[in-house]
Amino acid sequence: MSEVPAPQPAALSELSASDSAEAPPAESRGVVRAVRTEGGWIIADLAGPLSMTSAEVLREQLFRLLSPAARHLVVDLSAVTYVDIGGLAVLVGTGHRARQLGGSLRLAAVSPEAAAALSMAGLDGKLETFGTAQSAAGAAPA
Repeated sequence: MSEVPAPQPAALSELSASDSAEAPPAESRGVVRAVRTEGGWIIADLAGPLSMTSAEVLREQLFRLLSPAARHLVVDLSAVTYVDIGGLAVLVGTGHRARQLGGSLRLAAVSPEAAAALSMAGLDGKLETFGTAQSAAGAAPA
């Protein structure tokens, strides 16, 4: 397993309209906290709320992790505290981007808050989920 530097929210803030004066502090928004690789998969650990406030920054962070050479992504949701339509849109959009590159997206360690949002949106059966990031990275791509 090798460590990959996580995208830095400060560097991405220049690209993000969500970093306006009204936006909450970066530490209270859902962002990628750590990134590593395992078994050919990129694993991104998310933390905090995945909401409309964090959506633009989070989308940019996740999209920057994907490339033709790195197209399989596991998103660990164990530290996610809240998910709204903005957060769901980021997850769905990231899955589409991964598939465009010939890869896939898997969700791992889905927090109860994230599970409830996925279920209410009817996405719980549409996105691949695993109990742990390690199990998601260890299973053969679909």
